[in-house]
Amino acid sequence: MLKMTKSSLSVCLAVGMAAAPALLLAASSPGTSVLDKLEDFHANAVKASANASDLASLSHTENSGWESQADQWITLKASINDMGRQLFEIESLRGSATPAERDAIDHAAHHLKQMADSAEAAIKFFNDNHATLWRPDYQKYVGNVAEESARLSTTVGQFIRLEDLRAREKQIENAIGSEAVD
Repeated sequence: MLKMTKSSLSVCLAVGMAAAPALLLAASSPGTSVLDKLEDFHANAVKASANASDLASLSHTENSGWESQADQWITLKASINDMGRQLFEIESLRGSATPAERDAIDHAAHHLKQMADSAEAAIKFFNDNHATLWRPDYQKYVGNVAEESARLSTTVGQFIRLEDLRAREKQIENAIGSEAVD
């Protein structure tokens, strides 16, 4: 059985500040674009959103023990911290980013911070109130995390789809242009 304490379950989203030197060295491999990094970030955001949604469902289940929710919080906390590290890596590529990519980075940072802040508040409540996780205020905390994670996933996903459409449009323009020359 998993024992939870305040020190064992807290979100540590200092988007790369403490680990900055090590992350700068590993920020990107040659040939890795900002868009590639954002796509990886989005994949993790989708997983985190699904996990947060599962946690929200568990919080509404009367016979759900705090242990099963603790497992979900541990997974979600790890996802948030991983995305924080990823975002720091993406930020290190900001100089080579397009204006649209910089905008996507800024939006991702905002939504990830909101998600982390919501998770921090929910985890604090969770740690302090194991016996009363059925309360509406806990469900509200968990709902906020689920909403923020969905916003993060949606925002980054929309940017990626838009960039894909822009690339396709450019390919079509190039194809039409090369046909006109022939």
